[in-house]
Amino acid sequence: MSSTAPLAPVTVKFNGTKRYCRKCNMPKPDRAHHCSVCQVCVLKMDHHCPWINNCVGHGNHKVFILFLFWGCLYCWFCFAATLPTFIELLLSKAMDRDPDIHLLFLMLAAGIFGISLSVFIGFHTYLLIRNVTTIETYEKNRFHTEIRPESPLVRYHNLFNMGVNHNFQDVMGPRWHLWIFPIINSRGDGHSFPINTYVYGSFPLEEGRPDFSTSPE
Repeated sequence: MSSTAPLAPVTVKFNGTKRYCRKCNMPKPDRAHHCSVCQVCVLKMDHHCPWINNCVGHGNHKVFILFLFWGCLYCWFCFAATLPTFIELLLSKAMDRDPDIHLLFLMLAAGIFGISLSVFIGFHTYLLIRNVTTIETYEKNRFHTEIRPESPLVRYHNLFNMGVNHNFQDVMGPRWHLWIFPIINSRGDGHSFPINTYVYGSFPLEEGRPDFSTSPE
């Protein structure tokens, strides 16, 4: 799949003007957003996570994914380890045996958090392989033009979707043996991103807009 990093931002505001942060008093790179909690613009911002008291973005996206993944595995491990005790208690005919409240509480908590983290890791994995952030799922990226401006329905296509393998490596890194470790080896600098030139080619070029159909030498 052909790709190249754009020389200028390709996303715009609702009115078609360049994205600019008035609070930071500086232009916004593609996919960057201002966090109202951290009071700073975050590169490729995904969301502000209250559980880690920090924003998830280009600099720590991989670590956040691993946080969900290992947390999910640990919860299900605790659930599986305490489940036999719960089953034994239910099937036991010796009713004089006092239940282990601590184990039962651990099993219940592990099951609840395991289900929650499973949903979160599934959702964020889905976003990861599509190269979409949480913010972008609610606030669609607006590019310099629409693919079908004559259509009464406004349609948006993701220029940053480079395919499952490429999208995954953008966040987790190109070396598969390092995917499970919290090592920051994500691709890029967070300011510009490769674009899908096949999708971009379907955009009617406007006067003054750079043509990214061919990669620079």
